[in-house]
Parts: sequence; structure tokens; C-alpha cells
Amino acid sequence: MSASADISSFLSGLKKAEAAQIAAAAKAVEQFAAHTIGDSQEFCPIDIGALAGSGTWEKAVVTGRSITVVIGHNTDYAAAVHELWKGDHSKPESKADFKARKKANKAAGKKSKPRNPKARAKYLLAAMQQNAPKFEAYVAPRIKAAAESARGGASS
Repeated sequence: MSASADISSFLSGLKKAEAAQIAAAAKAVEQFAAHTIGDSQEFCPIDIGALAGSGTWEKAVVTGRSITVVIGHNTDYAAAVHELWKGDHSKPESKADFKARKKANKAAGKKSKPRNPKARAKYLLAAMQQNAPKFEAYVAPRIKAAAESARGGASS
């Protein structure tokens, strides 16, 4: 005696659930990337604000079981400031120093902003390190919600 069953709809449901979970994870990783860029902007040294304003992230790329999002700042000097910055833009500047910098920037057609007291070298790395412990707690519930939605709202 033998028994058989058609499980094709079950398998199809599993594939749909997996696809929904991967899509939710990719979206969550992109959202987390945006948050991390926001934090890195807080750590950018500011002269005219172009470096902080250039923070960006690319669309998530899913490869097998990995999801990758490239983040960064895209001014032509972003890497140099991140890696080689020797200045201390975090120290408050005097009104006279700000006026002198503002005048020099105005002559070059740029607008000056006050210095950032949170500025540091490795501004992007600092934001990544600050956010790394929060990553799983941010992404996991979004994947779980997608799994529950795919099962029709059942919760575990």
C-alpha cells in the first residue's frame, strides 16, 4: 500500500513566503542604511555642508543569502576627509575665525556654516559602529512580520 499527496501548492506557498521575507529584509536593510547615513552626517566636519549633504546609499542587492547595501558620501574629497583628516573641526571657532572663513568661502562662491561640535574623522565608520548593535533588532521584526503576513497573519 502507498499514499501520495500533491504538495505543489504548499511548496509554492513556501517560495512566496521566502520571497516576501527577502523583500522585507532588503527594504529594512535599505532603511537602516538611510538611518546610518543620517548619523554619519551628524559626525561630518562642516565648512559649507557639501560633505554631509552628499550622504547616500544604493538599492539593496540580494545575492543568495546575503543582502548588501553600499553607503557613503560622494564628494570628491569624502574619502580623504574620512581617512586622512588632521583638522579638528569639532572645536568651536571664534567669531573672528568664522567671519574670516565665511569671507574666504564667499569669495570662492560658497556659503559657510558654523562648525560641527560632533565632527570627527572616520565619520561614516563611527556611525556604522554606533548602529551595528541595533541592526538585528531593527531588521528581524520586519522579516518576522513578512513571514506572518505570508502565513495569513498567524503569529508564533
